[in-house]
Amino acid sequence: MVLESNGLMTAIYVNKWGGIPRYIGIVSDHPDSIKKAIEANLDTDMILLSGGTSVGKRDHVPQVVASLGEVLVHGIGASPGKPAALGIINDVPVVCLPGYPVAGLVALYFFVRPGIRKLAAIPKVPELILKRRLAAKISSKIGYVNFIRVIFEEDRVRP
Repeated sequence: MVLESNGLMTAIYVNKWGGIPRYIGIVSDHPDSIKKAIEANLDTDMILLSGGTSVGKRDHVPQVVASLGEVLVHGIGASPGKPAALGIINDVPVVCLPGYPVAGLVALYFFVRPGIRKLAAIPKVPELILKRRLAAKISSKIGYVNFIRVIFEEDRVRP
């Protein structure tokens, strides 16, 4: 059993970025349950699903989205965040967030934040950017945008 924290995290960010979250709780990893949950929420401006996006035997979300509409993208060049998926059902954008919390957060920033801004005509706000030297090397995959958590140590950051 894993404690559910993604729904709370997602709702907080959606609210922070100007959206009105509708949290429906945990949906079981069964295609029919996922389908019913999606169909019950097609009156929203955007549907966010958390977990079930990878390639395991209980990862049904992209297939269910495809059965109801269209999966536009499944898998992105970001680490963490690779199993994210984007789809559309009856003109409603669907963002399938990976279940791993940090990967879900990356997908929230990549897709949900700009989606809310576009849907609500909210102007882009400049990001706070802090630049520091690395205290240690970081290995990464070529062709991926990598998000690394760091610890600030005076004028440097350490992975």
